[in-house]
Amino acid sequence: MNTTHPHTTEQASASATTAPRKAKPTGHASDTAPITQARLKELLHYDPKSGVFTWKHSRSPRVRAGMVAGTRTSKGYWAIGLSECGGRITAHRLAWLYVYGEWPSYVLTRNGDRADCRLDNLEGVRL
Repeated sequence: MNTTHPHTTEQASASATTAPRKAKPTGHASDTAPITQARLKELLHYDPKSGVFTWKHSRSPRVRAGMVAGTRTSKGYWAIGLSECGGRITAHRLAWLYVYGEWPSYVLTRNGDRADCRLDNLEGVRL
């Protein structure tokens, strides 16, 4: 099964065909394992206009450099698996870290589309 990111025609990584992982998707500040902005930028490229993350380097034979990173979760979020974080992290939170270098308490999508990770659609909330 190939997954197409909702805001591009590029194909997502083939990781959508692998067996479900036991690690729960993270997304809130209390669930987020440490990854720095610098490390994130070593692994992924983020296009703020499209909201799409792509891999900078091949990670396996099925996940190659340039492929769209992540898959849509059952709750409608776009999430990216990062072994450095012990599981999947929602792309809207990664986008905020990528651009601003910090983890806000929450990241909201202004238009209500949980998979729309364009920077102008994101709003960080600090508690």
